[in-house]
Amino acid sequence: MKCYNCGSTDFFEKKRSMHLGIYCRSCLTWITWKEQENDWKQFKMPIGKYKGQHLPDIPEEYRKWCVENMNHKFVRYIKESLNV
Repeated sequence: MKCYNCGSTDFFEKKRSMHLGIYCRSCLTWITWKEQENDWKQFKMPIGKYKGQHLPDIPEEYRKWCVENMNHKFVRYIKESLNV
């Protein structure tokens, strides 16, 4: 892999929200998101009664309610947590 901006092959990782990005060390260009296992375990609830808590610490009934009643991009992590 090499930077499409400057051609460098020297990279570093930087956490953005709950994702890990790969960036060029020479020009600081974002290259790609790093694939991560079990993203849902690291996910913190951004809203509601359990705001700031990790999904494994939130009761299953509340997670089911979220899946049925919410239409947010983070609901996919909640669905993953219920399929384990």
